Amino acid sequence: MSGQDTTKGAVPSGDGAGATKPQGAQLQAQLPRAIVEKLNLLIRRIRRIVLVRGLLTVAAVAMGSLLVLMAIDASVVMFSRALRTAFSLCALLVTAAVAWWSLLRPLLRKHTLTAVARHLEIRHPELEERISSAIDLLGSRDSAAMKGSETLIAELAKAAELDASAVSPQVEFTLRTAKPYVIAVASMLGVVLLLFVIWPTSTSRLLARVLVPYANVGNAYSSLLTVVPGNTRIAFGDLLVVKAGVQASGVSRVELLRVGESGVETVERMAREEDPSPGNSLFTMKFPSVEGGFKYRVRAGNALSEYYLVRVERRPDVEKIKISCVYPEYSGLAPTTNEVVPGDIAAPAGSKLKLSARSFTSARACASAFALS
Repeated sequence: MSGQDTTKGAVPSGDGAGATKPQGAQLQAQLPRAIVEKLNLLIRRIRRIVLVRGLLTVAAVAMGSLLVLMAIDASVVMFSRALRTAFSLCALLVTAAVAWWSLLRPLLRKHTLTAVARHLEIRHPELEERISSAIDLLGSRDSAAMKGSETLIAELAKAAELDASAVSPQVEFTLRTAKPYVIAVASMLGVVLLLFVIWPTSTSRLLARVLVPYANVGNAYSSLLTVVPGNTRIAFGDLLVVKAGVQASGVSRVELLRVGESGVETVERMAREEDPSPGNSLFTMKFPSVEGGFKYRVRAGNALSEYYLVRVERRPDVEKIKISCVYPEYSGLAPTTNEVVPGDIAAPAGSKLKLSARSFTSARACASAFALS
């Protein structure tokens, strides 16, 4: 059966009038089987449409939020990972709110047989409310005197069965209402795919920074930077030279942002060097004597690199030596054990020495035994 009403394809909301009537298994047992089966098919069709439309709505909002955050990150240099996390959490909360309002809430709503029947009859006045009237009368708990003639009710039920059998759930409730959401999701998905085709590296970085805001990832333009040595480990007090190559000409200022043990980030300007490569710029920063580890990143205009870690290790210098000496019999000396500073060792010929050395970099002593000849 097809109707001419302009609301065709819309999904009914709410329980509607008659929600206080007996519903569920009790009511369905009192109604003709054809009416119950058809109305249940309509309810299942409604729920499928609600599910599809809700999922598309959530997907559209999620992808829209993703594109907005990617655009903000590409337009503004965001130094703080906490700020990126706040933006991502806001987008997640918006998506969750839309999921509740457009998906979970409609799915949890109860659709009664009476409500669906009346919605159907509003769109099809030719049914003359026979289906809903049959449901009300057959499910009524009133006395027979109040309900009226059983013969008339039976005839009404037969007419309602014929009306219900002519109803098609696919025709009555179509997916037409989900079409705008399909277009929105497809459009935004196309934009994302186009960005990956044109700028694969930058788009991957932006996507990672939005989805995992606390990840150590450079921004969209960080591929223009080449930082040497990057992550490194050096000896205590050694010289460290950080070089930053920028794949752009005319860059006048490059900054090194360093975070020490205090957790405070300081900004230092790097010195410009001559770079024989055309179209490139080279900058350096020298640390004459590094005594503590730190992390750093480099900024050149809108390009901001990831964090790199500098580890400082002490050289394995000998801290102290323990000497155990067993003298030869002819010396008449008793065995001794002494701690000495590194240097020459003197003992009578034929003595047996055992050395234990402790270094700055190891908590375990290294022992060696040999005979002094």
